[in-house]
Amino acid sequence: MLPGHDIVKLDVGGTVYKTTKSTLLQCSYFSTMFGGNWEVNRDENGDIFIDRDGQLFAYILAFLRGNTILPDDIALLKTIGQEAEFYGIESLASCIAFKLGDNDNIDLRIDTGLIQATGLVQRVITRKTLLDAIEHGFSAFFETALLKGTDLRLVNSIDVAHHHAADMWIILLDAYLFGKAGLMFTDNTTSYRLKQVIALGKRWGVPASTLQCIADHIGAMKLCDSNTESNQ
Repeated sequence: MLPGHDIVKLDVGGTVYKTTKSTLLQCSYFSTMFGGNWEVNRDENGDIFIDRDGQLFAYILAFLRGNTILPDDIALLKTIGQEAEFYGIESLASCIAFKLGDNDNIDLRIDTGLIQATGLVQRVITRKTLLDAIEHGFSAFFETALLKGTDLRLVNSIDVAHHHAADMWIILLDAYLFGKAGLMFTDNTTSYRLKQVIALGKRWGVPASTLQCIADHIGAMKLCDSNTESNQ
């Protein structure tokens, strides 16, 4: 591909944006547009023209670029949600529907054979707490559930099935939700494994206070091992 060939300029309701085709292809609207399924409108400068709200498109583009943090203003959220539906971004529409939902409890079911013999780990948390977790490093963990396009205001449970490194994610999630007192481990959980958990948390932007809970537990494990050796 020639340099700059992937760059696209959009005129959205009079506001001009510059981005890349690969970024835009993450949503169905632009996939259809660039697929040649309809004639592309252009303004006097040759930029692709879209007759939508230019200011709201800033939120759409930010989401496509990986920014999952949403404003708290309810009226603004609703209009962004309408734009997300127009552009065919189901994951963003679901996030907004979730944020607009009531703060009642959700039964979080994590299906994995890595933790318990039953292969099922359950946590009951509020919608607000779960949304906070999504905005603080756990978006990748809940990606499957969010991409289903379900209206999360209407569900009482979320299933996360066979996620990569699910055992480490659950340790991180428990540390985030409940602090050090909420950490639960199997007998074969080692300090080395917990260090891997911390590395994963740093990679995905999990809050430092959450990682410190796990680090404190590693310190306690080392102290316990030291005391055991001295008594032998």
